[in-house]
Amino acid sequence: MDILSLHCYKDEKQMDHYLKGCIEKTEQIKDLSNKTFVFEQDLLPQLETIQSEQFIYYLQENLEYLELEGFRIEKEIDICSVDLQLDLSMMKRMINNICSNILKYAKKDKPIYLEISIKQGKIKIVFENEKKKDLQKIESNKIGLKSIQKIVETHHGQLFIQDLPETFVLIITLPYN
Repeated sequence: MDILSLHCYKDEKQMDHYLKGCIEKTEQIKDLSNKTFVFEQDLLPQLETIQSEQFIYYLQENLEYLELEGFRIEKEIDICSVDLQLDLSMMKRMINNICSNILKYAKKDKPIYLEISIKQGKIKIVFENEKKKDLQKIESNKIGLKSIQKIVETHHGQLFIQDLPETFVLIITLPYN
């Protein structure tokens, strides 16, 4: 990254080569971090009070990145302002894992559905997407989903996964105060 920041490359082709290397290394670090996170036994969240709007804002920032990557997102957000007791860094990890999975496995020509609602003392987040046809070619050890599961459980929430032949649905519920 120093080479890129100091502009120490010959041409745009070499810059792209260095940039691709940085992205690959970042992905490797992320994967190792997720593996470490999943196998951590006594994980205690560093809870802080976060307004629901702040959480939704971070989620929407990540969705904007997906839109820049060519995905179309249909949102149904029906929330009121509530205080959430969350470990923000864990929530960011969870959202990043969800978006990473969408990038890897979802069809770009079909919309990603997102529903967020607050009912009965819980915030409910639903992601639904159509899956790419050639998923057998994509290597997966499901560490991202295991990490999401661990984060949700650590926050006394629930995770439901519906993995059908053509669609994938992820439903997260988290309690709030």
